[in-house]
Amino acid sequence: MPKTFQRVTASSQEIASRFAPREEAIPVLANEADPEVAFEALVASGQRAEAARFLAHGLTKPEAVFWGSFCLRDTLPEKPPKEMTQAIRSAESWCLEPKESARWRAKDAADLAGTDTPAGLLALAAFMSTGSLAKPDLPVAPPPPYLTADLAAVAIQIAAEIDPEKAEARWTAFLEQGRAVARGEYAKVPGTL
Repeated sequence: MPKTFQRVTASSQEIASRFAPREEAIPVLANEADPEVAFEALVASGQRAEAARFLAHGLTKPEAVFWGSFCLRDTLPEKPPKEMTQAIRSAESWCLEPKESARWRAKDAADLAGTDTPAGLLALAAFMSTGSLAKPDLPVAPPPPYLTADLAAVAIQIAAEIDPEKAEARWTAFLEQGRAVARGEYAKVPGTL
């Protein structure tokens, strides 16, 4: 089988070492070296949130946040609150140009949207990617290395499950979007908010 998850370069075991998989996911991740096969096994066994966490940890930080932005865009109401769109746009801006200034704009947007929202969590994921969590005039306080992937995956999960009637369809769409990002099929952020 040719490798189609071209953006995922680590083995399943290496990816699993970046987070604490749920107990039921451990056998799948321990026994399957190919990350695409492991991802699909998690999905097939109904472990969609674990599949999202696994894939987010297999992608680069910008790709994980980028995937999250695709998912969140699909859940926006017809007239979304300004704070929500600003948080998603700031996360996308950081993905396209991961500079320190974009990272801090994402933090400000996360604060406005609230980290109890998927959009706020996604913007926070961008902020937690690199650099220091402390203001520039304070000693450097680097974020934990895999926090961006964790936050992006949680934003995706909440967005998928916030409306139980739409959860099944959203998970199907979100995991397909994740596959597309892993295959390198998205070259830019779709549309504007």
